[in-house]
Amino acid sequence: NPYSHLAWYHLGRFYELTHQKKQALNAYEYSGLANKESKNAFFSLGGLLESRDEFESAIENYQQSIKNNGDLYPYICIARCYLGLENAVMARTYLKKAKDLEDMLPEYHYLIGYSHLAEKDALKALPYFKKVYKEDKNDFAALKGIMSCYSELERNKEIETIYFNIKADNQELLLENWKEFA
Repeated sequence: NPYSHLAWYHLGRFYELTHQKKQALNAYEYSGLANKESKNAFFSLGGLLESRDEFESAIENYQQSIKNNGDLYPYICIARCYLGLENAVMARTYLKKAKDLEDMLPEYHYLIGYSHLAEKDALKALPYFKKVYKEDKNDFAALKGIMSCYSELERNKEIETIYFNIKADNQELLLENWKEFA
């Protein structure tokens, strides 16, 4: 049925899973046109647009994907897009709407930290990156955030300490990300 939003949505999923992103975009768009309640299609479309750095369009689709008051993850996605647009204030506005996810998603703290770092407020950003890294010592993005904060704060001794601790305790993380340390 060419008017079935579910058929278009599933075709979009197939295309996305087979790395045919242009066709996936088209199929998700048709799903949304066939039924404005095709929330999963709007969410998937938002993700593809975000991956192409088309942040404004991604935000519009993520907003259309919100199903109800308990559907908070699209707010995290919208916040990521606002960070891509270098609008840290709007990013934090949407992160506040997703506050109930803070204990479940390390990404929540990482995004808040990054939003402060984007505004050159490393001192405010640092505790958020530390929280993520404390929970997962293999999270290199959080570690990179910590080191970026220390760099902004000109606390080179802390960077050196982190480096030598990783070299001693988690050399695999160091080897996997050596270009970032160089």
